Amino acid sequence: MAFSSDDGFRNNLIGAEILEKFGTNACFFLNPWVIGLRNQDQLRSHCTSRLNFPPVEFFSWNEVHDLQKRGHEVRSFTVWHSNLSEVESNDTREDLIKSKQLIETECGPITHFAFPYGRWHDFNQEALKATFEVDYTSCASAERGCHLPNSVIDPKELVIRRDHLLANWPVNHMRYFLEKNIERSQNEEDSHKLL
Repeated sequence: MAFSSDDGFRNNLIGAEILEKFGTNACFFLNPWVIGLRNQDQLRSHCTSRLNFPPVEFFSWNEVHDLQKRGHEVRSFTVWHSNLSEVESNDTREDLIKSKQLIETECGPITHFAFPYGRWHDFNQEALKATFEVDYTSCASAERGCHLPNSVIDPKELVIRRDHLLANWPVNHMRYFLEKNIERSQNEEDSHKLL
């Protein structure tokens, strides 16, 4: 099991500390434009138009560096939190490259990417192709599911499924989603064997 979080919310520092107490780390997918952003008007505009909720604080680059020193991973989530299904192909490619460059300038080489909003309709084949053409080695979604160890998938076609869970949910609620996704993945794998 791997833990990840999107957007670079500053309150994720608490989550990182909790994970560390249990001997594990997380992968943080960042929009570099908001890292260190303190202008309240820009924060309000970004949070309202891109995230659909009130303004929040985001990591500073110093906090990102500290997370890395503590063993957490930092990865890309586009520059602006763009819905890549609504962006022209050339602009998608430019965003993927720029996001990678901005984060690498601060944090060193990165190879993983997750697309904002995370649902299948928020992404398209052109964006997937561009993701791997600009040297990302993985692409994560926010579609529920999991991948079993014996699954044989071409990495260039793989969009990683991730389960959205909230820390304040009851444990049984989280367990339900995780167990159902394992069951669904096993059934999908069995159906592929029949083909």
